[in-house]
Amino acid sequence: MFTLEEQYKIQAVINLFNNFFKFQINGKKLETLIFQGGMGVDISTYDLARAVAQTGSAGTIALTMTREEKRIEALNFSESELIIGVNNLVKANDYQRHYELGKNSGADFIASGAG
Repeated sequence: MFTLEEQYKIQAVINLFNNFFKFQINGKKLETLIFQGGMGVDISTYDLARAVAQTGSAGTIALTMTREEKRIEALNFSESELIIGVNNLVKANDYQRHYELGKNSGADFIASGAG
């Protein structure tokens, strides 16, 4: 539970963001300060990313060790108003294939990191 003072500070940051920073990705407006991280091994699935994006945040699908690869291949993220990207582990053996999967699916962003 936040104190009243902490709540005011949090709201001030949110108001600053909303009033002065009109952050867009592919013409889609980010409504919050939140980018949900792409946690691997089928934790960050399309369903989680979609639920996060429906709040005005950016959802992320983890591609490393995913069972949803066929589902992602069938999606076209660019047709959606939601901001959804993919996370791809740089050291993964299938990095290039998953990078192309994210690119070809129309993901709004591709996050790449060490894990």
